[in-house]
Amino acid sequence: MRQAHPAHGTLVAFALAALLGACGAPDSDLPEAPEADEAVEAEEAAPTYAILNPDEMAELMERDDYLVVNVHIPYEGEIPGTHLDIPYDEIEAYLDQLPEDPDVGLLLYCMSGGMSIMAAEELSERGFTNLHHLDGGMRAWAVEGRSLENADEWLEDWLEAN
Repeated sequence: MRQAHPAHGTLVAFALAALLGACGAPDSDLPEAPEADEAVEAEEAAPTYAILNPDEMAELMERDDYLVVNVHIPYEGEIPGTHLDIPYDEIEAYLDQLPEDPDVGLLLYCMSGGMSIMAAEELSERGFTNLHHLDGGMRAWAVEGRSLENADEWLEDWLEAN
């Protein structure tokens, strides 16, 4: 039977003592937690919008209290039932086409989701509160077998391949 060298036990005890001692060390190097008011301000400043899958989007589109907005540029087609085409990077120029009531539901989409996220963030910063973005955009919509109107040829080719 092999015996442990006496120095090994001393090393283990020393390492354990150092580790436990560090647990009680002052936290001077750790960042301080934000004050409650700062956390609330950060939460209030964060844009808010719901993320929808194609089934959820279709369900909300059946209601008459939502406005469907295509924010993709350049225009490459749209989901049937779209009410407005507003370029995601020109929201301010098209505010007069949106409802004055910031609580009206807006269903935003683009080709793959990135532009509609930016549009949702912009609209949230402008006070709109009932925002929804189609995750995956028109591509996700069409991959699930839903139709598109006026789709560009490249999109049709992409859909056939996927």
